[in-house]
Amino acid sequence: MATNESERDFWRMLVAFFLPPVGVFMQVRLGLQFWINLLLTFMGLGIGGQIHAAWVITNVRDGGASDPEGGRKFISVLLSYYLPPIGVFTRVGAGLPLALNLLLWLLGWFPGVIHALWVITNED
Repeated sequence: MATNESERDFWRMLVAFFLPPVGVFMQVRLGLQFWINLLLTFMGLGIGGQIHAAWVITNVRDGGASDPEGGRKFISVLLSYYLPPIGVFTRVGAGLPLALNLLLWLLGWFPGVIHALWVITNED
């Protein structure tokens, strides 16, 4: 994945954490997935929208093609939203990124989420 695409995925996932329909819109515009996400967000008070947005952002590429790594990234993103160190571990295993994420998570949950999403979207 190109660096620009990785950065865009990071921002889409971060936006989708707070406003799931906006994150989906950034990925697929006003397509069917956007309207499904809007409905899920309002019906599920955000959680359903977050899950759906994570799936769309990790699995749907430009032109509607699916990403072969999408399923694995989807699980990592979901875990990162709620338990950031586990999301990092599923993506890169034990090591410095996990230790840093654990420290950030202990200092404040949201810094751990941001770092976890960065680790998941940047494969270099």
